Amino acid sequence: SPGGSDTAVVSAYSTYGVRCCSDTEISSFEPASTNCPNLWVSSRSTDSDCVREVTYSDAVAICDAHGARLCTAQENLDDCTRPAKCGLNDNKVWTSTSTSDV
Repeated sequence: SPGGSDTAVVSAYSTYGVRCCSDTEISSFEPASTNCPNLWVSSRSTDSDCVREVTYSDAVAICDAHGARLCTAQENLDDCTRPAKCGLNDNKVWTSTSTSDV
């Protein structure tokens, strides 16, 4: 289960990076790590800009604009999202995991 020092419950008004996930291929997304088949990932806006510091609601909107979703904490912890580019692999990013699951 998610948790430990790699996850944190934070204010929705904090700013972090974005990792969007899709269970169907999106042409501008990267295929996820090989241990996560049928998953595509991105850390970019629809304008192809890296997204490093946005609020939770902005992160959700960015993923929605792609027809995608925020990745889960587990997808990030499992390194599924590493191919998403933008230098966010060692940074905290927003996830879709609810506080009751952390």
